[in-house]
Amino acid sequence: MAEKIISFGVSMEEFEKIRKEAVSNNMSISMYCKSMILPETEFTKNYNYLIQKISNYPSDCIFTVRDLIGDEIWTDIPKGLKLAIGRHFYSQVNTGIIKNVTIKGYGAARMMRYAKKD
Repeated sequence: MAEKIISFGVSMEEFEKIRKEAVSNNMSISMYCKSMILPETEFTKNYNYLIQKISNYPSDCIFTVRDLIGDEIWTDIPKGLKLAIGRHFYSQVNTGIIKNVTIKGYGAARMMRYAKKD
């Protein structure tokens, strides 16, 4: 959970520019703004790695976030960060920001399953 919240106002034109950039980078608006200021947080480093791995994943194969990141990295990520990455990825797929992945429902250990689509 975030300890501090930063908010600021933008014009409608600025908002649309930021929104388009966020969507093209498969990020929420807040995550995109944060990544512009703090590009190398543990969250953005691991999340960007996850997004890169999707492009190499075969279509129609079922996977979890853990599968994409890989056990060698996943075991070193703190639990809170794993949950944040998983929630953010689910949100991005569910809202259609990530367009080449579909939600397949829960699997073993209540981990959300996904499939890459063409």
